[in-house]
Amino acid sequence: MTTSTYTVSGMTCAHCVNSVTEEVTKIPGVTSVNVDLASGDLQISSESPIDAAEVKSAVKEAGYELATARPRRRAEGVTEPIPSVRPHVADDDVTRTASTQAQEM
Repeated sequence: MTTSTYTVSGMTCAHCVNSVTEEVTKIPGVTSVNVDLASGDLQISSESPIDAAEVKSAVKEAGYELATARPRRRAEGVTEPIPSVRPHVADDDVTRTASTQAQEM
């Protein structure tokens, strides 16, 4: 089983969600569809990877556009790695820290 996530733009209500769900569900091999109105995320579970062109066509048929051209895919049992987070240090913070250290000596 494969799960793909796309972003749909232009949805504003539950009717929009239902229209997208209905059209995407018609794609052969799709086993479930979940659409989040707030984020625009369209999550599709399928027996095998679905062609992005088919998804784009179904979303267009519902009256909306894909905001992402490529799906974010995750195979069953595979977790996505957590990206490493590095704190942002502004240049003036580095300069200030260096001058503070010099004054402390």
